Amino acid sequence: MVVKFYRGAGDARMARRCPVLLLLAGGRSWREIMDVAFCSSSSIQGVSKALKSEGNEGVLEQKERCTVTVAWWVMVVLRWLHNHTPREIGFDRWRWTCRLLALTLRDSHRVRISAETIRRTLNAHGLVWRRPRPVVGPRDPE
Repeated sequence: MVVKFYRGAGDARMARRCPVLLLLAGGRSWREIMDVAFCSSSSIQGVSKALKSEGNEGVLEQKERCTVTVAWWVMVVLRWLHNHTPREIGFDRWRWTCRLLALTLRDSHRVRISAETIRRTLNAHGLVWRRPRPVVGPRDPE
């Protein structure tokens, strides 16, 4: 039954829990499970607790996910993107980049977040970075 869930799981959370459950049921140590399944000890602990308290069905039950609150810095970054250009803030650039947003966030609010985290967060909010289209400038008559 667990293998069926593992192979056909549409839910990523379920796909992560199934191999841990199979390895725990096979009597493997936590260290072996961490090495084989590439997961943390806290993930194994969560599956182990659910297995002991609720059985296989408790581990495989798809529980409702918690609502995620948006971090305050996301609102700051979105405000910068919609209302300002990098030139207005003091950079010699016309377009925002994730790295530039990370630097500005670090300098103005002392929040250390990587450019990749900003990219993933903006992508989750529907903002995708695209390359600008090349624009042919006016022709020189001479």
